[in-house]
Amino acid sequence: MPCSSSFLRAGPVGLALFLCASPSLAASASPDLSVSSRVEAVTLYPDRARITRHAAVELPAGQGRLILTGLPAGLQPDSLRLRARAAGEVVFGGVALGREVGSELLREDERLLTEQIRTEQQARRAQEDIRRAAQMRLEAIAALARAPLEPPSPQGEARAGLPPEAWPKAWEALDAGTRAALATQREADEAIRQHDEMLVALNKRLADIQSGQREMRIARVDFRAAQAGKVELELDYLIGKAGWRPLYEARLDTGKARLNLLSRAEIFQRGGEDWQEVELTVSTLRPAALVPVPELSSWEIGFERPSAKMEMAAPAPARMRAAQSPEAGSALNDERAVVEEQATLAGGEFNREFTVPGRVSLGSGAEQRTVLLEEHDLAAGLSARLAPRHRPRAVLVAQAPYTGVASLPPGPLALYLDGGFVGQVRLDGLRAGETLKFGFGEDPAIEVVFRDTPEARDTTGLIQRRWQLVRRYEARIVNHHARPIVLTVLDNIPVARDAQIRVELPKDITAPDTQDFDGHAGVLAWTRELAPGAVFEWRGGFRVDAPADKPVEGL
Repeated sequence: MPCSSSFLRAGPVGLALFLCASPSLAASASPDLSVSSRVEAVTLYPDRARITRHAAVELPAGQGRLILTGLPAGLQPDSLRLRARAAGEVVFGGVALGREVGSELLREDERLLTEQIRTEQQARRAQEDIRRAAQMRLEAIAALARAPLEPPSPQGEARAGLPPEAWPKAWEALDAGTRAALATQREADEAIRQHDEMLVALNKRLADIQSGQREMRIARVDFRAAQAGKVELELDYLIGKAGWRPLYEARLDTGKARLNLLSRAEIFQRGGEDWQEVELTVSTLRPAALVPVPELSSWEIGFERPSAKMEMAAPAPARMRAAQSPEAGSALNDERAVVEEQATLAGGEFNREFTVPGRVSLGSGAEQRTVLLEEHDLAAGLSARLAPRHRPRAVLVAQAPYTGVASLPPGPLALYLDGGFVGQVRLDGLRAGETLKFGFGEDPAIEVVFRDTPEARDTTGLIQRRWQLVRRYEARIVNHHARPIVLTVLDNIPVARDAQIRVELPKDITAPDTQDFDGHAGVLAWTRELAPGAVFEWRGGFRVDAPADKPVEGL
């Protein structure tokens, strides 16, 4: 993006904003001023973060250059914004980003862990040396043990080895030496095991915080000040390896028939810089999710003309694909990076921002933490649902209209029933005005006794023979709640793919209230409101009729 001016002015009434490099004001007349800054505020998006740093510096009168140090290596250059406020008139040139590479890790905690791992590895190697020395002692003892211990031969010839009277002391010496060497080996093995466990733990901690940075970004800014005075600077930029994901909790209070829906954000960052006591904002905006506006051109067809073959080689659809190529996308990303700052509307329909109360600290690579975004207290309707033929257990169902003003993105949802954890499901996203419906596990206050009867098969017809299959089953359902409850019983019957196969409901079953329940062909539903102690005698079944000479699959 081109700069609109080669320099910018900062005064007492406003902030000057610039993004890209511009020509230098002049050669610095005073030594470069190194300026340190601290992270003051962070806006977290789902896949990145916008960082705001603050610094204050006393500028001398005349020309010079500011060196802003300590910026992370992962800073996205095209996202850089600098604002300045000065007591007097100060003219700033463009900002130029550079890199400084050092031999040491920049982060102190990462450097200390690396040193600790190196020390632990050296201690482990020392124990390996002790173990090898003990092994050499054992090999020497074994060689001594193989020396002959025989007396002189009958012919009086001398033999090498110890005389018989020295054998007991030799055995004692070999035994003591062997025991000592083996004990040393065991101690070394245990020490090596402990060092290995410590190295695993240290390496895990290092992986959690590791940025690998031995370099940092610096920003150089030329200035010209009419007079000496204080200048306050704010630097904004985007980094990757940071973001948040939604987490939800649904807490059902059956006594009050209320559903408490909590929305949380699990935040993380590995950007290579620590956030200490920052103002944290969580935004639902996705700066990287911009897609091109669909634009279609005319698509003409006609009879092929020999002279027009080359002209028709690149039809309109190919040009559409080229417009969505990575090169075109990168240009749009540059445009988006400029617009993104102006598109934030707190509480708007397309972007919601949550400012976390107080100040938040989170080190780079530290364990993820969660913050509460919002809470909705909803009136819940309680009911029960069961499919006796598949599982004769009723499930407690709670449903509630979502009264929030903005949509909720997809995320994991933890379910709690009267304070107890039930399990976790996934919320596939929720729009304002939609109805939440969750199952909270088995309802023990609804008794279900299911009875199945043997299926009946028969063959009919003399010329066009057909076979019939009839299945029947029933359930006795009792409401042991102290209050009425709405019960939905579900069953499914076969759906024929061929017109020669007929599927019917026997006349003696309980007539269903709904067929093709929830848009699913062949799914039947019976709905009853059962008073306390009430019994629902349910009967289900189906009949299949098909030509006898054609096997039917799927039953």
